Amino acid sequence: MFEPSKFFAIPSAEIDGVDHHLRPFLNEFERMTSLVSADDVLSQAKSADAQLWSYFDGEFRGVMATRLHRSSLGLVCNIWVCVGFDVLEIVDGVMQEIEQWARSMGCHAIEIVGREGWEKKISGFKRKAIVLEKVLARAH
Repeated sequence: MFEPSKFFAIPSAEIDGVDHHLRPFLNEFERMTSLVSADDVLSQAKSADAQLWSYFDGEFRGVMATRLHRSSLGLVCNIWVCVGFDVLEIVDGVMQEIEQWARSMGCHAIEIVGREGWEKKISGFKRKAIVLEKVLARAH
C-alpha cells in the first residue's frame, strides 16, 4: 500500500549519501536498457539537471528519475528512469505524486519512455510513439 510520506525527492546535495542504496537499481536499469549509465544518472541528479525519487518503507524499493524540458508548448516532465521491486502496489500513488509535483513546476504534460508493460499498469497515459533500438555494441 502506497504511503505518500515514504515517497520523496532526493535533494541534489544528498545524492552521495544515498548512492549506495540507489546504485544497484541504476546498475540494473543500465543492464536492462543500455540507455544510460548509473554514473550519468547520478551525475545529472547531483548537478540538478535531473531529479531522483525513491520510496523507502524500511528499505529502498527503487529509483525514478525525472527531467524537465521546455517544448514549444511549455514545460514537460519526462520520466526517463524507473526501476525497482514490487512497484506495482505503489505505482498509482507514485504517479499521483509525480503528477502533482510536475503541475507545481508548471508542466503541461508528463511523458514516459519505458517498456510496453507500463502502458497497462498506469492510468491516464496514452501511447504516442514506440521507441525502437538496435544495440550495435556494448557501451562498456
